[in-house]
Amino acid sequence: MTRQEEICQLLGMIDQMHKSFPSMLTEISQLNCGTLAVMRYLYRNHNQETVHAGDLSRYIGVSTARMTAMLKKLEKDQLIVRGKECLDARTTTVHLTKKGIQYTQLKKQQIENLIEQTIDRIGYQRLSEMIQTVQELCNIFSNKKYDFDFNLTNKE
Repeated sequence: MTRQEEICQLLGMIDQMHKSFPSMLTEISQLNCGTLAVMRYLYRNHNQETVHAGDLSRYIGVSTARMTAMLKKLEKDQLIVRGKECLDARTTTVHLTKKGIQYTQLKKQQIENLIEQTIDRIGYQRLSEMIQTVQELCNIFSNKKYDFDFNLTNKE
């Protein structure tokens, strides 16, 4: 197979995969990855240390404004409680509620079940190789700046 044929075949495979993305993205979005990352971080640290909103913002990699919005929603849903640091009232502390702990445990179990089903269908080896490949692709594309011009009309 020539390089051009390989490229065409891969583009066809990507096109087919792209068609199944909406259902996959719907499934993933129902888990709300950002919120779950916050909840998991709080869950892992809820008995050991005080967690500050700034710590969460850095851990998740979002702005403090975005984190504030996330925490406001979680507090409204009674999954967390926010407070002020004794030594510095400008610093917000965050703690899981009992409901938040139960929610995190439930979501953790759901994710583990989903991963287990995926391993059963695809196999650990293939899944592991796929994840490594995706990580390599992310590294390749994050280090390159591409300027694609898909304007297919001949305007000169």
